[in-house]
Amino acid sequence: MDLSIYLEALYHKAIKTTKTNLGLTNTIYTAVIDDQKVAIRVPNDDIHHLLEDDERTILDLIATTDLDVKELYYDLKTHIRITKWVKGAKTFKDSDDPLKDIKAIKLIKKLHSYRFKVDKVFDPFKMYQNFKSEIKDKRFDYERYEYLFKEYKDLDHDKVLCHNDLVSGNFLFSEDKTYLIDYEYAGMNDPYFDVMSFISENEIYDHDRRMIIYKTYLGHDPSDKELEELHLTEMMMDLLWAAWANMLYDKRKEEIYHAIFLEKTSRLLEGTNI
Repeated sequence: MDLSIYLEALYHKAIKTTKTNLGLTNTIYTAVIDDQKVAIRVPNDDIHHLLEDDERTILDLIATTDLDVKELYYDLKTHIRITKWVKGAKTFKDSDDPLKDIKAIKLIKKLHSYRFKVDKVFDPFKMYQNFKSEIKDKRFDYERYEYLFKEYKDLDHDKVLCHNDLVSGNFLFSEDKTYLIDYEYAGMNDPYFDVMSFISENEIYDHDRRMIIYKTYLGHDPSDKELEELHLTEMMMDLLWAAWANMLYDKRKEEIYHAIFLEKTSRLLEGTNI
């Protein structure tokens, strides 16, 4: 798709865009439209056919909260989304806020507290099977760890609407507010998935930091049972995203996916620390 042609047809004038380095499964651009700076999300074709399409329903629910940045436009067919650009906002990784761990996990807890119900179920094993089926060069003994999906499924937790993709770029820290953005993968899931997605994707390995995050989310010091379940969830996620990264490296040959694959598989081989 030629984005410039698309935007000119939409706004009836030429729109200059600038590509950012944000996004993995999407490409993010900035532009100024009607004197307002915006972010433009353009989905990448080689991943979205593997995902279920219910984002609009979920975004309508999220719009009733103050979690997300204001949406300006959404295309139901292409899933191009235009939102307000948050001036001076930094991602989780780039933020120097000493309270960013607590602010981020409180956003996650707030999302879960709404108890939204949607038809879309985020099924890690189904996604894993889809990713694995498209791997051309299998670089890991995936089958050795597939028992993790069954043990995860057996966890006795109420399912809630989860974000499911809590990478650094999906948190925005501004001077006035913290945002949780990009609900493309959102769906009903075990809430521990979000807790460990946040911790794992942002490489929070320090034990004390993790314990503060657990306590903030749970409202109490985690029990041994809760720690075991969180650990199980993290290992299952490492397997899921290893297959995802293996698949995308096969397709794109971009080093970032190879690096993600190596990180996830090395953690599986070593046994993820709590």
